[in-house]
Amino acid sequence: MNQEIKTMTKTIRKITLIEMVIAVLISFLLGYNIKVTIGIIAGTMIGMIGFSMIVLMSETISQNPNPKGKAYRSYLLRYVFYGCMFALFMLRGVPVLSLLIGMLCHKTSMYVYAFIKRKED
Repeated sequence: MNQEIKTMTKTIRKITLIEMVIAVLISFLLGYNIKVTIGIIAGTMIGMIGFSMIVLMSETISQNPNPKGKAYRSYLLRYVFYGCMFALFMLRGVPVLSLLIGMLCHKTSMYVYAFIKRKED
């Protein structure tokens, strides 16, 4: 992994964790139960793992003789992972909306990173 991608990934993870802490604090202030907090944390971690899968795929795709097939398999694997994790947490009674809020913490961190980088450039 080149240095620029490492720096980008590390910065996005930091922003994600800050957003997650803010979301968890808001859930506590609004008086939600612990399962909502678990859902926010789990959703954030699921999003970060998915992002790591995308970064790994993008680095290895050029070395593959069939990049289209590799991209499709990676995409499929990532969404199977999302589905399994969501199903597991739903079976444990964690609200789906809290999982989605956690994933949203990660997604918005990428937009925040892009906004910060745009301002710097």
